[in-house]
Amino acid sequence: MKKSKIGKKEKGFLLKVGRKGFSNFAYKEALRIFEKYYKKYEFDEDILYLFGMLYDHLGQKFRGLSQRAKSVINKRRYLEKSNKYFEKAVEIFNLMLKKNPKSFDALYGIGKVYRNKDNYEKALSYSKKAYRMSKGKAVYGIGLIYENMGDTKRALYWYKKELKDKGE
Repeated sequence: MKKSKIGKKEKGFLLKVGRKGFSNFAYKEALRIFEKYYKKYEFDEDILYLFGMLYDHLGQKFRGLSQRAKSVINKRRYLEKSNKYFEKAVEIFNLMLKKNPKSFDALYGIGKVYRNKDNYEKALSYSKKAYRMSKGKAVYGIGLIYENMGDTKRALYWYKKELKDKGE
């Protein structure tokens, strides 16, 4: 079955669902609706980005649960779920890149996922591409990556750059 292009009404509805999912930490519920609509409609870049970020946040949630779990079995279970959700987010962001190889949101999203997975080399690669593409955005994320890597000198450089770019 060929998908229909998403309409204004459906897009507005999904934006509300996504916003509610983020504000209530109800990622799974929002994703159920997104998945249902994705089968029927061809998402534009804005909705794909939201879709990917919902999976990223769900991955973060399960990553946090894995870190707090008492048993090794639960840690592993949560980590497997976390990785599954992160992979789905990357899949969606890569779909965005296929449609638009210069998509800041897709590059930023992939960089964020890899940062959340502690894969800092890949995170830096995608985040710096996003930075170059946007001429200034993604600066704070690059600082966070360097901070997580233990490179405070570079982290401070990027944090200061963020403040300078904002005129602060």
